[in-house]
Amino acid sequence: MGTHYSAAGSWYPGELSPCARPFSAQQAGMGTVCGMNLSRAQLDGNLDQLEADLPGLLESSSRTDARAALRTRGDEILRSAASEDDRRHARERIEAMTREHGLG
Repeated sequence: MGTHYSAAGSWYPGELSPCARPFSAQQAGMGTVCGMNLSRAQLDGNLDQLEADLPGLLESSSRTDARAALRTRGDEILRSAASEDDRRHARERIEAMTREHGLG
């Protein structure tokens, strides 16, 4: 069964999106802000950074914490996408990372 995304871009039904609570890009370890529309190159840069950070997250924390970090950062990336095509692109990459690291 795949990851489910709500219409608002949050991927976990019933959970509060990071953009709905006090949250900073610095807390997520990335340079985006909720609602910011990034170019595809900037979006890919954030996705590349998330992908590079996942092995370290898995080594330094529990799988539950790594999954939570992926959720938080993934949601932030999805919200920063400028278009539906960019959101689809980001979702596909995040889902691939989730599968690759066994966090699904």
